[in-house]
Amino acid sequence: MMVVFSTLFSPHYCFIFLLLSALEVVITVTSCQYSYQSVS
Repeated sequence: MMVVFSTLFSPHYCFIFLLLSALEVVITVTSCQYSYQSVS
């Protein structure tokens, strides 16, 4: 359990998690802007 815990909260995992989160936000914003431009 402690191995999983330390692996989960390692800096490397946090960096990947933040990177995926940022990527998801960028994709969401881009999709919204594209949809908004298509409608208007």
